[in-house]
Amino acid sequence: MQVCHLRIYKLGDGLISTTITEALERRIIDLLRARQTITEVACACNITHDTVRLVIDSVHIKMPALPSILLTDEIHAKSYRESDTGKQVCVFWACAYDGATGCLVDVIEGRGADDMDQWFKQFGLDERKHVAYFCSDMYDIYLNAAKKWWVASKGYH
Repeated sequence: MQVCHLRIYKLGDGLISTTITEALERRIIDLLRARQTITEVACACNITHDTVRLVIDSVHIKMPALPSILLTDEIHAKSYRESDTGKQVCVFWACAYDGATGCLVDVIEGRGADDMDQWFKQFGLDERKHVAYFCSDMYDIYLNAAKKWWVASKGYH
């Protein structure tokens, strides 16, 4: 038997309210830190993608400090089929990891140039100077972000 740790309350007039327990919230966060996709987390916890998103949106995390080795990669966030065309759409988010520890630094909702710029501009020049190595795959957006945001701090190589 699988316990979902999701409490459901019936309010007046047939309205239903759900409350996510602390145990479920911790499990979701632990699975995300272990680089599980939202779909994998939802399946493992027997909950919906929307419940996982609620936890992600509700967790207040202090501004991450940039590690000396910054890795970027993407995770598959969700897939859906467009109702009008039937086309399969995959949504990816970018992730920032500490290259020395492998720990997740932050999840960036999206992986486009605007998403990356929005995330990187929150760090000042002094913080960016702390990054000795910026590592990514050959995705153009990541390479351009490295040129744009790290050329001013250490130079791009």
